[in-house]
Amino acid sequence: MAFRNADAAQNLSYRQAAPAKQFVKENSKFIGEARRSTVGLGHTRRASPGMPIDNSNAHPFDFYKYFYAHNGRINNWQEVKEAMIMHYSSDLAAAESTQDQQKIKDATYYLNYAKKCTTDSMVLGPYIDARDFSVIVGCMALVWLIGNKLYTFRYAKEALAATVVWKHKKNNDGGPRVVTLVGSTKEILSKSLEKTDNLEYEVAYFEFPEDQVFCVEESGLVNEGKVPVNQIAPVDAFSSEAVADTCSAPPFAA
Repeated sequence: MAFRNADAAQNLSYRQAAPAKQFVKENSKFIGEARRSTVGLGHTRRASPGMPIDNSNAHPFDFYKYFYAHNGRINNWQEVKEAMIMHYSSDLAAAESTQDQQKIKDATYYLNYAKKCTTDSMVLGPYIDARDFSVIVGCMALVWLIGNKLYTFRYAKEALAATVVWKHKKNNDGGPRVVTLVGSTKEILSKSLEKTDNLEYEVAYFEFPEDQVFCVEESGLVNEGKVPVNQIAPVDAFSSEAVADTCSAPPFAA
């Protein structure tokens, strides 16, 4: 989970390789804080084939000021990792030659991040920041939090939004409110909403288009435009059972 702590004006995150029920039981205080937030993300996932089932592959990941979660798989992640290491090593050498301390600090952070990428999802951080996925061979349903803003993006992977108008059944607390949720499937979202038995609500589902970044506002998704993607996209079932061939990465682009 990651969310915006309104009181402290900062983003908090916690991840753990554990079943959802165990996570809720062991982290009730953290989840209690998250309930008071107006923006955040929660993620449970089945690991991509070959990826570890431990805390190193628990989501959300953090990159710079971002927290992000990824559903899907990245086939060429090891090649992307090596390309990032080469790119940021070059950036660091250039920064050191000019003794630009800020550039040295940035390049060192990015290089260390690239080196510690041990799963396919971890390589996505810099590309989320750049909003350019043209070197990524894979399928992605992404959500990311930066500041007090939440974003979503999908490519070759299912995801949809639900705008929910809701109010408490018994408490008259000022009338209906609106929240927008993003999830993998309508079934997952509808089952989640059915468990909120103390609420009355109306919901409208929206399958947002691929290749475009959307800001998740309370009242719906705001389209922020198309972003570059790689046209080689593996076919991937929601069950993560389909495995596609590994493809080579194009040269790294910042």
